[in-house]
Order: sequence, then structure tokens, then C-alpha cells
Amino acid sequence: MEPYEQAAIRAAWTEVGSVDLTGSDRSWPRPGCLPLPGASEPPEGVFLSDPLVLFDLDDLLARASDDNLEDGVPIFPDAHHKAGLSGGPEVSVAVPNGTAEGVLQNEPHEVGLVEYFRASISLYGGFVGFETQEAPRALKRLVARLKPSLVPF
Repeated sequence: MEPYEQAAIRAAWTEVGSVDLTGSDRSWPRPGCLPLPGASEPPEGVFLSDPLVLFDLDDLLARASDDNLEDGVPIFPDAHHKAGLSGGPEVSVAVPNGTAEGVLQNEPHEVGLVEYFRASISLYGGFVGFETQEAPRALKRLVARLKPSLVPF
């Protein structure tokens, strides 16, 4: 089975494409990621904001062929890697798995890709890491402004 034959995975790249919300905002009391790969972590630490990321399809296909899909189709990096820190394995979906989307592997919520996107966007403005830590006020204001315009899916 090709990695993009899983219905939810195929829809993600057909309808959404790649996503990468990694970065920081100057209004945050500490950065959301390191400025450069290999940079030292600042004394105040880094927010593990776990921003929404979806690998580019070409990147996905290269990773999938490299890994031979034994560990599933890699969908996005773990929260630590998104912040520029050393972390765990990439979040993936086992294929084939007998469902339209499958459960995300190496992701603590144990939900499918669609439910992960839904919660990430509608509850946390694309930053799931703020589920377990206090979000900066600027992000809370942004999410409050965006929520009324979000289309349920």
C-alpha cells in the first residue's frame, strides 16, 4: 500500500497540503523554538507549544521510502523536534490499518489524524502544547479572534 492511499492521509495532502506553524512571537515570554538548528537553549527555556505541522508530500514520500513504512507513515515531528530540541520518534500512522485514518502513533492523545487536527485548531489555535501549559496572552487573544471564523469539520 502506498502511504497516500490511506483515506485521511490522502485527504490531508489533497485538501490541506503541508502545514508548519513552528516559530515564535516576540510577545511570548520565551521562544517557541530555537532560532537555528544546534543553537543553545536560552536560560528561560523554550515553550513546547507543539505547533501544527504536516510534512510536505514530497518529504513524506522520501521518508516513507527510507523507513519502508515499518514504523508507519511519518506525519509530523514530535513536540521537542518542533521546538528545535532533541526528541522522540516522529508521529506516524500505521498502514494499512483497516480504517480510514488510523490512530496516530507516538502521540499521547491516541486519536486519529482528523481528530488531532480538529482539536489542535479549534481548541488550541494550532498549538496543542498549550493544553498542558499556560499559553501566552497574545496567543489566547489570537485564538479567541480566530475561533468564530473556523469552519467545523
